[in-house]
Amino acid sequence: MKALRYLFLTLMTLSLAACAFDKNSNTDVQRELEDNAALEAKFARVTGKYVGTINTGAEPQQVELSFYPYYKKIGQNSNGEDKYKPELRARYRLLNTVVQDVILSVGYYEQVNKLVMTTLNENAPTVISINGEIMGTSITADVAKNNVPFGTLNAELASRQYSAPSPNDGAEYNDRLRKLYDTIKGTYAGKVTPSPREGAPFEISVRLTYVDRQSPGSAALAPVLEAYYRRVDDRDRSKEAKLVVTYIPETNQISMDAGGTGEVSIVGDIRQNVIRGTYSGFRGLEGGVYLKKTR
Repeated sequence: MKALRYLFLTLMTLSLAACAFDKNSNTDVQRELEDNAALEAKFARVTGKYVGTINTGAEPQQVELSFYPYYKKIGQNSNGEDKYKPELRARYRLLNTVVQDVILSVGYYEQVNKLVMTTLNENAPTVISINGEIMGTSITADVAKNNVPFGTLNAELASRQYSAPSPNDGAEYNDRLRKLYDTIKGTYAGKVTPSPREGAPFEISVRLTYVDRQSPGSAALAPVLEAYYRRVDDRDRSKEAKLVVTYIPETNQISMDAGGTGEVSIVGDIRQNVIRGTYSGFRGLEGGVYLKKTR
């Protein structure tokens, strides 16, 4: 009888402990959900797509900032289930040119309407920092690159529908590159003007185009610029060359080189259908170059 009574008491104790554990577990989960809901409500006052201009003192840059919530895994709760916490991030995109989007981590201090953003990837070659305020649907902020002041951002809310990163970003980026390359491809003709002691000016043409090639480690096709050089007075076509092209859309800088052979190299910028820069070629010939798009 004593043994039976002891067993009964043991089972009651375990049952009460289990109930207490379940209650604590439910309380933890409820607190987690409430905390997340509070953060989601806070972020909802900012999320959306903002469009504006960064005034740099030179050529203004059109920019889009899209604020979105990101749910980051932070461990497990008392039930052994994965635990997530929302944080605010932003996608930074230049609109008047095509470069890779930058993902920013965002600090939003609601009480003082302050926004602090920086490149999420701390190892990126260029780290963008944005520090300013949001008043209603307007953002005013200072922008820096690698801790060097870059310009002042003024942006307005365009839509509460935000644009977060997705698996299709690579294909979208390549489509944007093709549209950009379509605006600069074509045949450019003009003159190379060496110094008087190196000879008289001569005419050249460069056909700038692009082809789709498979990206390394990916099945996706990405557009790659290439160019074909011809010297107009070269009747036997012995000085024609295929050029490797490097183009930086953000600064409009372009370089075209015959694969490092030193035969032909053109370095400069491309704006409004004109290439201006310097030319170096056969036997060390150097000079200025001016090429205008003819078709």
